[in-house]
Amino acid sequence: MVTINKRIIIVDDNEDVRHEISLALRHEEGATNKITDLENILFSESKENTASFDQSYEITTAEQGLEAVECVRAATEAKKPYSLAFVDMRMPPGIDGLETIKRIWTIAPYTEIVLCTAFSDHSFEDIMYTLDNPQRLIILKKPFDPLEIKQLAASLTTKWTYGVENRLNVEQLEAIIKERNQFLDAERAMRIQNAKMAALGEMAGGIAHEINNPLAIICGNASRMKRLVSHENFDKQSIDGVADKILQTSHRISKIIQSMLSVVRQDNSNIHQPHSLQKMINDCLAICQEKFRTHGIDILVDPVPESVWVECDDTQIIQVFINLLNNAFDALQTSDEEEKWLKIHFAIIGGKIEIRIIDSGPGIPDHLQEKILQPFFTTKPVGAGTGLGLSLTSSFIQNHKGRFYLDKTNSNTCFVIELDVFQQKSKISLPNDDLALKRNVESTL
Repeated sequence: MVTINKRIIIVDDNEDVRHEISLALRHEEGATNKITDLENILFSESKENTASFDQSYEITTAEQGLEAVECVRAATEAKKPYSLAFVDMRMPPGIDGLETIKRIWTIAPYTEIVLCTAFSDHSFEDIMYTLDNPQRLIILKKPFDPLEIKQLAASLTTKWTYGVENRLNVEQLEAIIKERNQFLDAERAMRIQNAKMAALGEMAGGIAHEINNPLAIICGNASRMKRLVSHENFDKQSIDGVADKILQTSHRISKIIQSMLSVVRQDNSNIHQPHSLQKMINDCLAICQEKFRTHGIDILVDPVPESVWVECDDTQIIQVFINLLNNAFDALQTSDEEEKWLKIHFAIIGGKIEIRIIDSGPGIPDHLQEKILQPFFTTKPVGAGTGLGLSLTSSFIQNHKGRFYLDKTNSNTCFVIELDVFQQKSKISLPNDDLALKRNVESTL
């Protein structure tokens, strides 16, 4: 059962009016009157779901507007707010009723107001224009009937109480929705990270081979150097040559590791910064190309202009490239074609970079073209794919205000990515390879 807030303040400079309103609101034990009968008819619902409508009001009176404002302030701070105020229009020598109402609403904006007046000091339009909360205002002309006072008090205190209940319910609902959204965001971030790791896992065999080969070179050259320095009159030039080979091979491994770190880095900040398209493509190829090579699939890549930079989340864009290359690889594995290839084309069109990823496969069947971007849809065998690759790719590109689509006019499978070019520079300062390797080794140690 809801308990109605019965706290009312009466603001009038005339003591007789204050007394008349108070008398109308006074409850006499055992009294039966028209308003009580009316309430029994109007509120005849189940008592369990209905507010208690006894007429025992807690009344405060004030002679002037400023006095009323201070009473409202004190009551609000004490967490015992007034639900209703009867306010006179004229209260010389102090502020008038409109100014009093404005100040009351500044402190307690949900207070219901009955504006009592015997004069036409302000038109209805002026009153509505002056007050910012007219839905909580009723104008009552003097002289008034005590029955009007009773009816207004019963209705407006009930309205205020249920308004509080509704706002609390809305706040609770918003808190539940916020908590649910946070949970869904966290779950989505986890799915994205799992998809990243799944995509990287598909390339794991190629990556291991890509790293093992240069490690074998390093081991072989290190043994050779050891043999050279064991001689008393060793050739310094030969030592330098072997050391250069070890350094070059170390660079190769470092680039592969840095590319892997760029992909698996978990970053939910979604901060977009300028990144070199060339570096992002190279990071992707460092991870993917060995897998393609060992399965007889050629990767043909247009020269990537150093001047093209994109304002983006680089981990998402690299993930887009890996997803598309993984899908192409899986499709080409089952293809019967003798020559298998994947091409990456670039074109700058009107301030945008267009990236086309095309494979030698026969294309996607018409009945699947509308489904491939749906989450969890996959044509791969059970356990062979998450069904999130193309869905996440589309979502990531949309996050960058770009376009991602299947070119249905191409006889092969051709996915197109369009992104805004951040800036074109004639000369880009890239990190020194030796310094990058040194930092990587130091951070590992």
